[in-house]
Amino acid sequence: MEELWFRGIFLNKFEPILGAMVSLFLTSIVFTGAHIGATYLSWSERLRFLVILFPLSLAWGFTMQLTHSLLGSALFHAGGDLLIINGFIAAFYGKDFKPLGSGS
Repeated sequence: MEELWFRGIFLNKFEPILGAMVSLFLTSIVFTGAHIGATYLSWSERLRFLVILFPLSLAWGFTMQLTHSLLGSALFHAGGDLLIINGFIAAFYGKDFKPLGSGS
């Protein structure tokens, strides 16, 4: 849903007015700012998360601009979300967590 809002709607609407680079930068700042309320992280973790998220947002937006499709940015975004979900699962199960296909 975030990709639809930030890339599909806002990025496409801003490009004719602001140009490709400015609209990419602006939507990436707003996208990153929208994640400041990630309550599952401490403040120090949240700051690191936002520092990592901003270049990812630029890459996802550039992918959208390059391909004129939401598919690439949505798939990469979903992959990033899976890493976060995997962290939750690992924290929940602790050392006993064994990913699927890891054998015993």
